Amino acid sequence: MARLVLVRIAAPLFQQLITIGDWQTQRCVEGLPEGAEFLSSHFDIRTQCVVLTFQHESFMDVEPGSTIPYLGITMEDRYEWDPAWVEKYRRLVGETHE
Repeated sequence: MARLVLVRIAAPLFQQLITIGDWQTQRCVEGLPEGAEFLSSHFDIRTQCVVLTFQHESFMDVEPGSTIPYLGITMEDRYEWDPAWVEKYRRLVGETHE
């Protein structure tokens, strides 16, 4: 048995990360415990989400062949916790729209 969960991340978030060019535009502030280990990922065409698999001792055991439960998470935009990034983003957007 393994202690696993799945986390869905909307595809537009990944598009935003690539477009802006800064991979840390978001952070998880609720849901994933400290030390959760990333195991794998796949794209779910039905939900248009990237699905990440994590393992942690606090998750419930999942029998081999059983359905892995989904875990809801709360993300926080970087502008909420990094004033320097806000200024960098404003300059990037300003240069793009001039």
